[in-house]
Amino acid sequence: MRKFPLLRCVSIALMTIGLWPASPALADPARPGNTVSVVESLQPPVSGVMVDIVGGDAFVRVRADVGVEVRVPGYLGEPYLWIRPDGTVWRNAASPATAQNENRYLTDAVPDVTTRPDAALPEPSWQRYGSGGTVLWHDHRVHWMGSGLPPTIDPDGLVQRWEVPLRVDGVEVMVTGTLRRLDGATPWWWLAAGAAAGLTWMARRRQTTLGFIVAGTGLFAATVAWWAWVALPTPARSAPALALLATSAAVMAASGAFRRLTVVGGPLVAGAGSALLLVAWLGAGGVAAAVVPGLSITWPWRLAIPVSLGVGVVALIAGAQTASRSRAPVSLEG
Repeated sequence: MRKFPLLRCVSIALMTIGLWPASPALADPARPGNTVSVVESLQPPVSGVMVDIVGGDAFVRVRADVGVEVRVPGYLGEPYLWIRPDGTVWRNAASPATAQNENRYLTDAVPDVTTRPDAALPEPSWQRYGSGGTVLWHDHRVHWMGSGLPPTIDPDGLVQRWEVPLRVDGVEVMVTGTLRRLDGATPWWWLAAGAAAGLTWMARRRQTTLGFIVAGTGLFAATVAWWAWVALPTPARSAPALALLATSAAVMAASGAFRRLTVVGGPLVAGAGSALLLVAWLGAGGVAAAVVPGLSITWPWRLAIPVSLGVGVVALIAGAQTASRSRAPVSLEG
């Protein structure tokens, strides 16, 4: 007799957690929130250059056509970013903005862009930073730097107006925009967790049905997570832990649904349940947030995360119970 019938469940859960990759060496990624920044104009208007905001209010993105040169000054007016006419992107490692823009928030005050550079600033040290005529960076003028929700200055949720200077083919261009606060989504989305748990609990006695419910939930969550991840440009992405966990949940649960896997089916479903619980934990911040980076349509995320929570709880319990029954001692008497 096995004294620890849940050992397989624990092993599957640990294997699932092991899928969580290390965070990439990129700038602080875009995260869910309730503020959005919008570019309103480029003055004077120029051709061959597009400027927008990525991740709600996380990154300023500049895209230049081949043959167009764009220079982005730092907060002190010093050389910071440079898109050359051949499309290569260079960053001045000696610019104070290089260190300041590594993450979204700073403990020190951001220098005023109108302040002239100090004579002691070192000479530019250009390092290749990208290609394709596109560059993204955290610009602290376009998002709220305080903690909590920002105050608004009009009924439409305006937080502030901002300006970011560029130099396009030698012409001084001012990018102007606004930062606004949006109303978050209703927390009633979390009721879907209870509904999903109830329906899954009623189907728990049939291993095949349970397995495919859990697999379907994992597939739904994985589709939404990969959709959001792929939609973001590389510097704005976080490690795809949520998408990988949801994918692994779908694979494990589908495998555990087959009758010929009755002995290992319980641990597989339990492992899938633990993966879905991690999915719900990682994605909880986007359920009530107004902005989910990468998604223009946010209801799939608001539904997938609570459903993953409800189904994950039942899958973990039911899978453990199945594992216990399949490992019950068999009498050899008689």
